[in-house]
Amino acid sequence: MSLEPRDLATDGERDQAIAALRHHTAAGLLSLDDFAEGVERVLVAETRGDLVAVTSNLPAIPEPSAPPREFPRRWAVGVLSGERVRGPWRLEDHLHAVACLGSVEVDLCDALVVGDEATIYVVAIFGGVEVQVPEGIPVELSGFAVMGSKQHKVRRADVISGMPRVRVRVFALFGGVTVRTRKLRKGLRGRRKQE
Repeated sequence: MSLEPRDLATDGERDQAIAALRHHTAAGLLSLDDFAEGVERVLVAETRGDLVAVTSNLPAIPEPSAPPREFPRRWAVGVLSGERVRGPWRLEDHLHAVACLGSVEVDLCDALVVGDEATIYVVAIFGGVEVQVPEGIPVELSGFAVMGSKQHKVRRADVISGMPRVRVRVFALFGGVTVRTRKLRKGLRGRRKQE
């Protein structure tokens, strides 16, 4: 069945849909994973109906005076132990991740990131810290390691415009820090390549 030209999605309508997704992500109502999946669906949408299906179920943005849904996470500490920060959690402007003779795992894939950027300050002393990010997020890794390592394993070619930027600032002493990409949960990129 052929589509009428009036039914086809335009580039401007796609931009509006992505802007709506970005607005909800900046408000802390969508996780980075959900944002990336939504953008992928917008990019492969052929009709206006496809775009409506992406944006019609977006949660309502509360009034500015409304209290936050939950307190933001500020610290992740593994001292002679391990800590994992994963699942739905709120990241506002920064997080401190400290591993001393222990380990910390920070998974941003389901995090609600408020604003256009966030910074993760990492200290690894005889310990290890791993930061996992969803495909498409721009990540900057800086700092230094003394008798240790810092590794940037994020796929730069997959950056999606409009994603919040994450900056990872590292101090590692006999420790290791790794920032790595985790693929989208529903394999939208794979489906897009096949089409």
